Amino acid sequence: MIEVKVYRRVYLLAIVTLSVSKFTGEANAQSLQVSPVTVAMLPDKRSAALEITNTSALPVDIQVRPYDWQQVDGRDELIDSATLRVSPSIVEIAANTTQTIRVLAPTGLRTSESCWRLIVDQLPQPSAGSGLQIRLRMSVPVFAYSTKVAAGDIRWRIIGGKLEGTNYGRRHARLDELSVKEPNGAAVPLSLDGRPYLLPGTSRRWDLAIAPVPGLTVVGRDGVAAFSAQIALESVR
Repeated sequence: MIEVKVYRRVYLLAIVTLSVSKFTGEANAQSLQVSPVTVAMLPDKRSAALEITNTSALPVDIQVRPYDWQQVDGRDELIDSATLRVSPSIVEIAANTTQTIRVLAPTGLRTSESCWRLIVDQLPQPSAGSGLQIRLRMSVPVFAYSTKVAAGDIRWRIIGGKLEGTNYGRRHARLDELSVKEPNGAAVPLSLDGRPYLLPGTSRRWDLAIAPVPGLTVVGRDGVAAFSAQIALESVR
């Protein structure tokens, strides 16, 4: 029973990460826009607004569901949230109008960053014929910061022939343009596979296509800030 439940969570996020911000079909074509693409609540905030705009000429029914977001063994997992709330959760958006969704975080003192995801689903519409209907699914990260949360603190090492990055900070890191730089200046790109986030207290590993020699560094961007970090070499006993 437990194994089936975990598999369902992982499968759900696999669907979400493959989705894009706009789908169109030959019949009942729809177009939705979401703003902001990431919801961030500062320490003194308990709520935020998500705006969903229907830019098509037809009404659209949507459902918004909150999930606790965690990372296990380098994989994203979503769990039905009992803490984050949204209102309204199901609504019809008229043509060429915008609907505001209120996002409500739990009360109480935050000692670390809280991480969720909102799954926005376009619900099926009644169809008079057999025309193609392509429905939208979007995933929106939600972060609530504590009063003492600093930036992510990622440390890098090579262990067992793999590169490992661990976020020792209490805030997520958003990695981009990631690569390993050799002492001679050559850079080997690292794939993020559509999963740019490294949540607090989590690790992720990459296979290395180069020899683990002293002087390797990881270069990339954490959000908009560029960084360069030394890679420690460790052996497995």
